[in-house]
Amino acid sequence: MAEIPFCYAENESYLCDDNNTYNGYWWFGAWIPGMVSMDTWFAQSPNLVYGYSTFYGPYAMKATADYRGMKNQERYVGMVSGMFCADIGNQVWIKRYGQEWEGPFLVVDCARQNDLYGIIVYRKEVVEVDYRTAIKWGMVSSNGEILKWRTPVIVSKIPPNSSYAIIELKQWFLNMVKYSDHNERNYVIMYKYPSTWRIGGKWITFPNNLYEHIVRKPNLLMYIQ
Repeated sequence: MAEIPFCYAENESYLCDDNNTYNGYWWFGAWIPGMVSMDTWFAQSPNLVYGYSTFYGPYAMKATADYRGMKNQERYVGMVSGMFCADIGNQVWIKRYGQEWEGPFLVVDCARQNDLYGIIVYRKEVVEVDYRTAIKWGMVSSNGEILKWRTPVIVSKIPPNSSYAIIELKQWFLNMVKYSDHNERNYVIMYKYPSTWRIGGKWITFPNNLYEHIVRKPNLLMYIQ
């Protein structure tokens, strides 16, 4: 059994964790300064961001879409999980390094509240794609062997347009993140298709970007560290 150190501060070691996520917690070996607030979790993300993509397992993305009552799934080239829950029900376009834009993809899920900080800041992720897309992109082989966990991408919430600045999601997030307190602990979250949520007893409808026409614009350059 590991010896528990004398803890001046909880962030010195995961062994100092006090099991109170509201004053910070350890996440897969990384220190998270606090549970992100509801306002952060449901933030309106930038139109054009870069970072990395990972992927869901087989059938998981469609099962999530079906559970949420997502309609017209066949209209999209695939389904994704975004970072922020306000984007659920919207659509995005994705560009891999050296490839053409692909899309639209339907956003059917978001990161968990306690995972959001770590996924964006430490893993630099901006999206998770469905399993079929992961196979198409060479992230998974046809027999299920994982070839690479993540790939660099640009994600656009609007039909791709080179006039928009590309933002690093990690830095944008660090500039805007706010943290929750115990008053939010008992919030009941409910979802209603396509983009309405019940948060803390109030129904909130977020902007929807389901364009009828896809406009293809020149490719964007991508720089990912």
